[in-house]
Amino acid sequence: MRLNRFFCDRIKGEELILDAEESHHLLHVLRLKPQTRIEIYNGNGSLLEGIFIKEIKGRALIAIKKSEQFNRPPVKIAIAAGLTRSNLMDEIVRRVSEIGIDQFIAFRSRHTSEEFYPSAIKRWKRTALQTLKISGLLFIPEFIAPLNLENLLNIAQSFRTRIFFDINGQSFKSLNIEYPVIGLIGPPGDFSEQEKDLLLANNFKTVKINDSIMKTETAAILAAGMLKNA
Repeated sequence: MRLNRFFCDRIKGEELILDAEESHHLLHVLRLKPQTRIEIYNGNGSLLEGIFIKEIKGRALIAIKKSEQFNRPPVKIAIAAGLTRSNLMDEIVRRVSEIGIDQFIAFRSRHTSEEFYPSAIKRWKRTALQTLKISGLLFIPEFIAPLNLENLLNIAQSFRTRIFFDINGQSFKSLNIEYPVIGLIGPPGDFSEQEKDLLLANNFKTVKINDSIMKTETAAILAAGMLKNA
């Protein structure tokens, strides 16, 4: 039986106390009883098995019984999405984190009209951490933002397979993927023709997801799933 998972970023010693939000989930949503076994994660490779001991002033006290630390693997899959509305970027982050990509990049291009605020990175990390409860993964993606297209191309040089998704591209099934791989999804309004030429000049391949035009958030989520399961 899979154990319920809880987040804690202060893992030290033989006991820990969950924060208010995680304690509320344990005590009042799941209503776990003392001596129930649980898992603790921090989103950076720590995985602990513990026992819920008791409630202390609305917080859950956990005794640590087993602890493992895993190293973050090298980046295998990156998704780069053109900036769109804040709530839609949040949804992209939530879904690609569930899928299990290694790196998420938000970038500006010619048709980008949305502003980027530094607080978004903190919000994305918090969102991604919550997805680990369900996915069972140990690491959240690395987040990089905001970049212009030229800086994104510099990062892309370290990837063996470079893709930008376009309805006029080749079939995904015909693509021979070598990892690590980066997939680019244009902003609302797509890449300009000059930007597409620049991507092709930097060894990007055009690949279509299917025969319909999709929104940035839909394309990003589908692309992440395709690359993860290629």
